[in-house]
Amino acid sequence: MNMKAASAIFLAAAVLLLPRIALSEMTILEEAVEEAQVELLVKEDLTGTAVVRPCRSCAPLRLKVTPQTRLIANGKDRPLQAGPARISKKAVVFYRPEENTVTRIVWR
Repeated sequence: MNMKAASAIFLAAAVLLLPRIALSEMTILEEAVEEAQVELLVKEDLTGTAVVRPCRSCAPLRLKVTPQTRLIANGKDRPLQAGPARISKKAVVFYRPEENTVTRIVWR
Protein backbone atom coordinates (compact mmCIF):
# COMPACT_ATOMS: atom_id res chain seq x y z
CA MET A 1 0.00 0.00 0.00
CA ASN A 2 1.44 3.34 -0.95
CA MET A 3 1.48 6.47 1.18
CA LYS A 4 -1.43 8.17 -0.64
CA ALA A 5 -3.70 5.15 -0.15
CA ALA A 6 -2.77 4.85 3.54
CA SER A 7 -3.42 8.58 4.06
CA ALA A 8 -6.79 8.34 2.33
CA ILE A 9 -7.83 5.40 4.52
CA PHE A 10 -6.73 7.22 7.67
CA LEU A 11 -8.59 10.37 6.63
CA ALA A 12 -11.77 8.41 5.85
CA ALA A 13 -11.61 6.64 9.21
CA ALA A 14 -11.10 9.95 11.01
CA VAL A 15 -14.05 11.54 9.24
CA LEU A 16 -16.26 8.61 10.24
CA LEU A 17 -15.10 8.42 13.87
CA LEU A 18 -14.81 12.10 14.86
CA PRO A 19 -18.56 12.80 15.05
CA ARG A 20 -19.00 9.81 17.36
CA ILE A 21 -16.18 11.01 19.61
CA ALA A 22 -17.56 14.56 19.66
CA LEU A 23 -21.05 13.35 20.60
CA SER A 24 -19.92 10.98 23.31
CA GLU A 25 -20.95 11.91 26.83
CA MET A 26 -18.29 13.30 29.11
CA THR A 27 -18.34 12.17 32.73
CA ILE A 28 -17.19 14.62 35.37
CA LEU A 29 -15.20 12.69 37.94
CA GLU A 30 -14.03 15.55 40.10
CA GLU A 31 -14.80 19.22 40.63
CA ALA A 32 -12.81 21.90 42.45
CA VAL A 33 -13.54 24.99 44.50
CA GLU A 34 -10.65 27.45 44.35
CA GLU A 35 -9.71 30.10 46.91
CA ALA A 36 -12.04 28.56 49.50
CA GLN A 37 -12.17 28.93 53.26
CA VAL A 38 -12.33 25.44 54.77
CA GLU A 39 -13.44 24.19 58.17
CA LEU A 40 -13.04 20.50 59.00
CA LEU A 41 -14.79 18.45 61.64
CA VAL A 42 -13.23 14.99 61.70
CA LYS A 43 -14.28 12.15 64.03
CA GLU A 44 -11.99 9.52 65.55
CA ASP A 45 -12.68 7.15 62.63
CA LEU A 46 -11.39 9.90 60.28
CA THR A 47 -14.79 10.54 58.74
CA GLY A 48 -16.51 13.88 59.00
CA THR A 49 -17.52 17.06 57.26
CA ALA A 50 -15.75 19.82 55.39
CA VAL A 51 -17.58 23.13 55.27
CA VAL A 52 -16.28 24.89 52.18
CA ARG A 53 -17.00 28.56 51.57
CA PRO A 54 -16.19 29.56 47.98
CA CYS A 55 -16.62 33.27 48.86
CA ARG A 56 -17.84 35.37 51.78
CA SER A 57 -21.33 35.84 50.36
CA CYS A 58 -21.60 32.31 48.88
CA ALA A 59 -23.60 29.55 50.52
CA PRO A 60 -21.26 27.01 52.12
CA LEU A 61 -20.87 23.53 50.67
CA ARG A 62 -21.01 20.63 53.12
CA LEU A 63 -18.88 17.79 51.85
CA LYS A 64 -18.02 14.40 53.33
CA VAL A 65 -14.51 13.67 54.58
CA THR A 66 -13.28 10.07 54.52
CA PRO A 67 -10.05 8.37 55.62
CA GLN A 68 -9.00 8.59 51.94
CA THR A 69 -9.23 12.41 51.93
CA ARG A 70 -5.75 13.87 51.42
CA LEU A 71 -4.49 17.13 52.91
CA ILE A 72 -1.61 18.68 50.98
CA ALA A 73 0.22 21.76 52.28
CA ASN A 74 3.13 23.23 50.34
CA GLY A 75 3.31 20.07 48.24
CA LYS A 76 3.56 17.73 51.24
CA ASP A 77 0.94 15.32 52.55
CA ARG A 78 -0.37 16.16 56.02
CA PRO A 79 -2.11 13.63 58.24
CA LEU A 80 -5.86 13.81 58.63
CA GLN A 81 -6.53 14.17 62.36
CA ALA A 82 -9.63 13.90 64.48
CA GLY A 83 -11.13 17.10 65.83
CA PRO A 84 -12.13 20.50 64.50
CA ALA A 85 -9.72 22.38 62.27
CA ARG A 86 -9.73 25.50 60.18
CA ILE A 87 -7.34 25.86 57.29
CA SER A 88 -6.10 29.40 57.81
CA LYS A 89 -5.13 29.95 54.18
CA LYS A 90 -7.27 29.84 51.09
CA ALA A 91 -7.36 26.31 49.70
CA VAL A 92 -8.40 24.38 46.63
CA VAL A 93 -10.92 21.68 47.50
CA PHE A 94 -11.30 18.78 45.07
CA TYR A 95 -14.41 16.65 45.45
CA ARG A 96 -16.53 14.02 43.70
CA PRO A 97 -19.88 15.66 42.96
CA GLU A 98 -21.81 12.39 42.66
CA GLU A 99 -20.71 11.30 46.14
CA ASN A 100 -20.29 14.78 47.67
CA THR A 101 -16.94 13.52 48.99
CA VAL A 102 -13.69 15.47 49.36
CA THR A 103 -10.75 13.78 47.61
CA ARG A 104 -8.10 16.32 48.58
CA ILE A 105 -7.56 19.79 49.99
CA VAL A 106 -4.51 21.68 48.75
CA TRP A 107 -3.03 24.93 50.08
CA ARG A 108 0.28 26.79 50.25
